[in-house]
Amino acid sequence: MKKSIHLFVLVFIFLISCLSSEAQSPKREMRSVWLATVWQLDWPSITVPKATGSNEPARQAAINQQKNELKVIFDSLKKANMNAVFFQVRGMCDAMYTSSYEPWSAYISSERGANPGYDPLSFAIEEAHKRGLELHAWLNPYRYSSSVYSHGNTSIDYANTHPEWLLDYGDYVKILNPGLPEVRERIKCIIGEIVNNYNVDGVVFDDYFYAYGGTPDNLDAAAQALYKPENQSIGDWRRENVNKMIAGVYDTIQNVKPYVTFGVSPFGTWTTDQNVAAQRGIPLPIGIGTTGNMYAEIYCDPVAWLEQGTVDYLSPQLYWTTYSAYPYGILAEWWSKLTNRFGKHFYSSHSLSSMTASSAPAAVASKIKINNEEIHTSAFSTLELDLYRTKKSTSVSAAPSAVNFLPSEIGLQIDFNRDYDINDAPGSVFYATSKFMNTSGFISYLRNQKFIHPALRPAISWKTHADLPLISNLTISGNTLSWTYENDNVCFAVYAVPNENRNLPGIFTSSDYLLGVSYNKQFILPASVNENSHKIAVTVMDRFGNEGSPRIYGESLTPSVAAPLVYPENNTETVIPCIFQWETVQEADSYIWQLAEDEQFTNLVCSRQTKDNSFFSGKQTNLKDNTRYYWRVKTLKANAEEVWSETLSFISHKFKILSPANGNTNVSLLPAFKWDSISPTASYTLEISSVWNFLETKRIFITTVNTTSFVVPYGTLIGGTKYYARVMVNDGNISAVTESVSFTTIQETIPVPQILQPIDGSNIQGTSIQICWAEQPARGFRVELSTSSTFPPRSTTVKTVDAYTYCTIYEQLTNNTYYIRVKATTPDGLTEASDTVMVILKDNTSIGNNTITANWKGYFQKNDKNIYLVLNAPTSEKVRVKMYSITGTLLLQKEENLQEGINRIPIPSEKLLQGIYPLEITGEKNRLILKLMY
Repeated sequence: MKKSIHLFVLVFIFLISCLSSEAQSPKREMRSVWLATVWQLDWPSITVPKATGSNEPARQAAINQQKNELKVIFDSLKKANMNAVFFQVRGMCDAMYTSSYEPWSAYISSERGANPGYDPLSFAIEEAHKRGLELHAWLNPYRYSSSVYSHGNTSIDYANTHPEWLLDYGDYVKILNPGLPEVRERIKCIIGEIVNNYNVDGVVFDDYFYAYGGTPDNLDAAAQALYKPENQSIGDWRRENVNKMIAGVYDTIQNVKPYVTFGVSPFGTWTTDQNVAAQRGIPLPIGIGTTGNMYAEIYCDPVAWLEQGTVDYLSPQLYWTTYSAYPYGILAEWWSKLTNRFGKHFYSSHSLSSMTASSAPAAVASKIKINNEEIHTSAFSTLELDLYRTKKSTSVSAAPSAVNFLPSEIGLQIDFNRDYDINDAPGSVFYATSKFMNTSGFISYLRNQKFIHPALRPAISWKTHADLPLISNLTISGNTLSWTYENDNVCFAVYAVPNENRNLPGIFTSSDYLLGVSYNKQFILPASVNENSHKIAVTVMDRFGNEGSPRIYGESLTPSVAAPLVYPENNTETVIPCIFQWETVQEADSYIWQLAEDEQFTNLVCSRQTKDNSFFSGKQTNLKDNTRYYWRVKTLKANAEEVWSETLSFISHKFKILSPANGNTNVSLLPAFKWDSISPTASYTLEISSVWNFLETKRIFITTVNTTSFVVPYGTLIGGTKYYARVMVNDGNISAVTESVSFTTIQETIPVPQILQPIDGSNIQGTSIQICWAEQPARGFRVELSTSSTFPPRSTTVKTVDAYTYCTIYEQLTNNTYYIRVKATTPDGLTEASDTVMVILKDNTSIGNNTITANWKGYFQKNDKNIYLVLNAPTSEKVRVKMYSITGTLLLQKEENLQEGINRIPIPSEKLLQGIYPLEITGEKNRLILKLMY
């Protein structure tokens, strides 16, 4: 077997730097809302009266009102170019659908258990699909009741049928006991029934597991006695109970309809315990607050679900602003990288309230009154508490205006999601729907600023799926586009490309021409589109989200052409991450690069779409070292059936940075980098950046060496700062690049600066004052010069100086008494000021600006060790050279015999500090003034 490294096209560096600009209109993006039905938070505004035999008109009126309200919500989502809704169907062991296990919800009917006269979930699915919206059934897995009002007492309620299943936290706050196998089995059955009986696109849980506020150790003592191993902690056992439930639900869905996606919306932080993170090999985000350890409080461990592969996506509740103690951008980056590491998706949940650090859940009253129902806060999930905090009255069903809410803050959060995404799967889920609907101008902002074009939801591309034949019989009648297709369990994407753009490459990989999605075999074209001005096309999209080749109206079928594979070659050991390459297929619109662990592609790792004839595997960080992989490429070409290339295999060798480890903290300011050795003749380029995507404008350091280690020089890195590093290897014509690592430098103690120059009370000759202070750790310095010892702002001149710079100069000053002080910049602000230095400035020095009253031409020449004054003299002449400090002190005096032509006069520099030094060169009739910048 031969070992190979492939050409890493350096253009990739540019492409990575452009990710943020390209991501502004992604074709693939989850855009959804949480539509809460519990306590009628978002919908419905009224309940259907229980049937009495004589109130059918009132019941029908309530049903119609509920349906119309839901249609209005879905219309608004469609208007905002959204593509999904998370519709709550089970809030308290009840049902917004026909259930064999639990009673009808009291939030759809006037009484728990009363049939509302229609199936809300079935209706919601039908109406969502009419508008091209996915519907994910949102369930709360454990909560049974939150108050005496919601404490069910029907014949099939668990309080009557299985009271032993319930954990009682007091105040009628009860949940199903996660430690009981019977409970886990019941939750699986409930999910199985929904997935079997309803055409849902997904299932999603919110963050209510064990109750918020903590669970006493003895509350589930009976279950512990039966099921907890003696050597297992209560915390680990409870987390394992939740993990088993999540795994059981996932397996149930895979056995019934594997295309139904399963996601969970955990709290916005995983854990604050560094020991837990270290045990799992996952660095925690740097620069956020230290509260909110839901790993220990509600026993929620989303990392375990990723490790076990039991979720398709996570939608963590990042309910903080970009400028809070938990900065949104830091958390979005962390979750995005975490999910990519395990090959799954991250769809952030956003709060539409004006949340600040002071509005954390702990600040909410212990009990909340909603529609006369008094509820303990431990019965709420984070989602529900967030909505409550935006309400101005006790009636939470009425959505107030968001006085302090700025759409641009949410826009910035959306940008962070897109910027940090490397899955081609950014996503935003907004809470709550009432805020989405009722915040003036928000829908218009999304449509005009962020969701300018429709988007397809991200494909669940790691699950096996059948190829997708072209549609047929594409016709247009008036403004109705229709077609035929052999399979009904699919949906369709519709495009309209202006005629002049028909032959542009990759037009169907762009959102620019996407009109929308249809769940049936027709689509109403907008008035601005017709067959004369546009090329109208339809693609098939399976329920996983995978898309087939486009069929264009009025064009003939064309032959399929497989792409010849180029690199990596078959049966080679290949350094990864690398560029996978294949030959371009003429007129191909895009390609699907696919990777698997078996030759039959039943154990898929991923499938990624690209319009290029290459794919960089560094965007798929779940690839393993020393593993045999199989790869192939599908060609997607307009009017041609899909066709696969041949299959090739390789064994991966992961080119990686060995130290510092990813996520390391307290890293030295002189870190020693080490990386894999690829070949004896290779050269390696180490690049350090302040941003994850290595924008050239944010580059901190770059160097190329022939060794596999390098110590970053002094003066490069600042303490307490997060950096990103990667290494590129080049061996003549071939290259590869590591995955990036992040590290945070040690934060040294930053002392109060000590001024070395000038000396307090000194008299200075001239118009300039050079200020120097002792070398010390700092993020920078603030130098203040004032004519008053109290440093009032109006008479104080401030200079900001970078780290590792210990001198600055004030010029063009007038005769006066000046006061000087220096402060060091810290992560939290500034240190105290240094001792104040007072100087008296008198402008009577003979040394001014560069002056020429001679026929000489002079300049300075510097190398690593010496400084030379270079003079070009027209004739031989004896001269005197004097060098002064900026304060007018004579530092050097010497005589030199100039010869005709170029003369190099050495200037001693061993004792010079950083600053400006005037030189005066005088002869019998000539005089030259120069300033040396050292």
